[in-house]
Amino acid sequence: MFHDFKRFIIELTLLSRDAMHVHVGMAIFLLIWLLWRWRGARFVAWLGALLAAITGEWLDHQAIAYHITGPVWIEHWKDMFSTMLWPTILTLFIGFLPYVSRKKKEAEQWSIHAKKN
Repeated sequence: MFHDFKRFIIELTLLSRDAMHVHVGMAIFLLIWLLWRWRGARFVAWLGALLAAITGEWLDHQAIAYHITGPVWIEHWKDMFSTMLWPTILTLFIGFLPYVSRKKKEAEQWSIHAKKN
């Protein structure tokens, strides 16, 4: 079922499997980051992308374990790298982005103003 859905998405988008890893990792990271409004959103988003990557690789391994006799771990690590590269970069550097820093300052100023009233 998982692989049928995966194949459908790849055929629909005409992207390679490696490109799909990049897009899925970013989509999950951004979706969680935008929806999570509490402190540490980027870390929760990173963990969500990591959990999805691990789950996807586990499902892939279950499907191919009976068909391939050689070591496939290098492919799993390549897929994990492709999925997690940009979420990891964003997690590490998102605080340095001007928009995020400006919103944080505005939120702090609003909090200070609310406490005075």
